[in-house]
Amino acid sequence: MKLSDSKSARWTALFIVSVTMMFGYFFTDVMSPLEPLLTAAKGAENGLGLGWSSDEYGFFSGAYGYFNVFLLLLFFGGLILDKFGIRFTGVLSTVLMFGGALVKWYAVGHEFGGSVVVPFFGTYSTQVVIAALGFAIYGVGCEICGITVSKVIVKWFTGHELALAMGVQVATARLGTAAALGYSLPFAKAMGGVSASIALGAALLCAGVLVYLVYCVMDKKEDASAEAVATEPEEGFKFSDLGGLFKTTGFWYVAFLCLMFYAGVFPFLKFATKLMIFKYGVDANLAGLIPAMLPFGTIFLTPIFGSVYDKYGKGATLMIIGSCLLTLVHVVFALPLNSWVLAVVMMLILGVAFGLVPSAMWPSVPKIIPMKLLGTAYALIFYIQNIGLALIPVWIYRDTIFEPLRGIASRIQTTTTETAGYPISLTGRSDYSFCAMNDSFALLSDTYLYSYNENGGQNFALQHGYVHPMTVSNSKRVVIYDKGGHDFSLFNKTSEIFKQNIPDEVIVSVFLGSSEHTAVVTSGGRYSNVIYVYDGGGKWLYTQRFIDDNVMQVAFSDDNRFIYVTRVTSDNGDIVTKLSKYDISGDGTELWTQTISDCVSLALSVNGGTLTVTGDSEIRTYNTDSGELIGNYSYQGTIENFDALSSKKAFVLDNYTDGGKKLVLLDEKCEVTAQAEVSSDVKRIRVINNSVIVMTETDITQYDYSLASVKKTLLKDSYSDFIKVGGSILLMGYDSLDCIQL
Repeated sequence: MKLSDSKSARWTALFIVSVTMMFGYFFTDVMSPLEPLLTAAKGAENGLGLGWSSDEYGFFSGAYGYFNVFLLLLFFGGLILDKFGIRFTGVLSTVLMFGGALVKWYAVGHEFGGSVVVPFFGTYSTQVVIAALGFAIYGVGCEICGITVSKVIVKWFTGHELALAMGVQVATARLGTAAALGYSLPFAKAMGGVSASIALGAALLCAGVLVYLVYCVMDKKEDASAEAVATEPEEGFKFSDLGGLFKTTGFWYVAFLCLMFYAGVFPFLKFATKLMIFKYGVDANLAGLIPAMLPFGTIFLTPIFGSVYDKYGKGATLMIIGSCLLTLVHVVFALPLNSWVLAVVMMLILGVAFGLVPSAMWPSVPKIIPMKLLGTAYALIFYIQNIGLALIPVWIYRDTIFEPLRGIASRIQTTTTETAGYPISLTGRSDYSFCAMNDSFALLSDTYLYSYNENGGQNFALQHGYVHPMTVSNSKRVVIYDKGGHDFSLFNKTSEIFKQNIPDEVIVSVFLGSSEHTAVVTSGGRYSNVIYVYDGGGKWLYTQRFIDDNVMQVAFSDDNRFIYVTRVTSDNGDIVTKLSKYDISGDGTELWTQTISDCVSLALSVNGGTLTVTGDSEIRTYNTDSGELIGNYSYQGTIENFDALSSKKAFVLDNYTDGGKKLVLLDEKCEVTAQAEVSSDVKRIRVINNSVIVMTETDITQYDYSLASVKKTLLKDSYSDFIKVGGSILLMGYDSLDCIQL
């Protein structure tokens, strides 16, 4: 009698390999609940934030399948399994899992300078790349271990309760997922960092190597018992047999289902914790518990569904029902329904789907594929599955593959306003506004904040709930705040970074530094205005209070060590503007103050060592260090449009001596370098790429710094404003956003 004919022996073998996979599943998902710490600014979250961007997290999450997909290592793992057997392949895979875990732990627990260019993906910090390398090595080992365990179960349970055994293995493995999703974040916070949770996972994987060595002893005894009762030798693996595998239609149906199903589950789990926090308002310490409910559906139901399959068959029916439930869950999560109770219900339904499909899918493979090819068959299925696991996390936040192609298409369409994803419809005609962040932009309505890439692809849509929403941006971040309210939030192009509430005062205005520092001007109480400064993680840094003065603008130095403040006050009945510099990195002292008489500040900007104040009667530039006046330009009439953010200051002056309008260009010393008459219907001017862009009712004209016309583009519609995003000009129309190319 074979050892596998003993019920106690085969279930003991199943328990051993299931525990190995449970440890593996724990490590696979241990990082998912940690995304809020990974993407928090360095020093934020009580010093636990690592400062990863959402793009970097997406790249890291997808790294699990990179080697399996692009280097075909999983396929070769299947060939090794069929050629060299279960014991050799199992030990190899568990050692790879443990080794990859150590690399990932080392990367996350140490500081690295600089960045690395990853071909076809982008540029990421060195820490992220090394962590992704470790995760990729681990992914090779885990996937090969998965196909090895599947072949182990088929070897021991063929002719017995095969589907039930596979269901029990899946259920046991999901305990690892549940533990990771539920306890990884609290453990990391309690133990002082992300690396603690990774170290725990690595320790479990080390135990998994030892556990599998115990199985190897049992497997050797099983082979000996099988040889003793065998009437003829089992036919071995031959490469020529692969042709028959590729021609099996049922095999490809199962492979495609595996791709679509798991691509809809595992990448979702990577971002599920953040979804619970930002969409459903769940506390960050508890958010991981809701996705952790998913494995419980598989833990209890997969063995039940496996027993049904063993007894009644109906595998196709089980897989169809599970796939429909998966689709339903994702549709509901996409709807603007923000009840955490609904989120719990959907996760439980997803758990049911996750029990139905695997319980029928994996036992179906040995019914259509012979034992000698089973390792290769499982490897091919897992390989196809890994295509989704590798690419979907990246695509969630970035169109990594298609973005360059869309960029080429947009450059071809140089004069049309219907480029790529444009026009973007502005429905309902609330008061829309927009602001640029290099190659992306934010669009604000009275109910939603949207983020788009340059090609019109939407990154996210958030219902903000603000009464009077306003935005301000720099090249990396955008702030949305409730003017006259108490709340403001900082976003990158893909997600919210933090949200703050100032309960006892109302927000007047918000200003961003060149990086992520934020200055919030409030009013209320016994002060006319108060300035609060926060770092990129939402940590308070500095406060400056004013009893009588009204703050107009705040600007940050390039290194974020200082702020410059313009404020309007009264001096013997005359209105004056005061310009002051404050040290926000030291003791907060006022370093210098300049007074500008008979002038109200309209804008304040820093460009290197020069500080520019644009007022209603003159423009002044100051030395940022000393406060010394560098130059000034006085004018009569009214500035209708201006842009003083760069070294060149451009503005449109109305009602000058002969009653017309002129475009004036100043240098850093406020000396006129060029001027020209312009149309009376100028709506907006901006200094962009060593040129001045002027928009009128009928056209957009690009001037060089001598104010000679370089290019004119006729407009098909009437627009109120424009911004530069990447190499594109976006136009704000009455009911749509359109795009042209510079």
